[in-house]
Amino acid sequence: MEHCSVTLNSGLSKAELQALSELLTSSNLFGAHLRIGTAAGGTLAEMMKCYAHPNRPAFYSVDLMKYFPGQKETIEKNISLNPQLEQITSCYQLGLSDQNGTLYWEEESHNPGNIYESNSDAVAIHQSKVYALPERH
Repeated sequence: MEHCSVTLNSGLSKAELQALSELLTSSNLFGAHLRIGTAAGGTLAEMMKCYAHPNRPAFYSVDLMKYFPGQKETIEKNISLNPQLEQITSCYQLGLSDQNGTLYWEEESHNPGNIYESNSDAVAIHQSKVYALPERH
């Protein structure tokens, strides 16, 4: 099976994707949706397409963008294949919180490749600007 970074498809099986779609379309969910981890954006795009504009809730995806080289660009390419999503989607590599600031990240010594929030900029391997997430009414 080709990697989703090549196919741009969801990493879910057809049955899993169908179940997710049915859940989203039948649950009357109106608040912001948060997707943790997004690989190439295939599942994210399918989730967003479950809602018709202008009733589509805000979608936020959180990912370290270290799953494969060029991940952020691959997600942007995938979204561009969906014109109804491209015009309402922006990709940023940043942190979101209830206040502005900076996040510092360091790699776990016992789990290489997995990073966590650091208490110190002295040992950080990555730093992200943090922007306050506006409330949506």
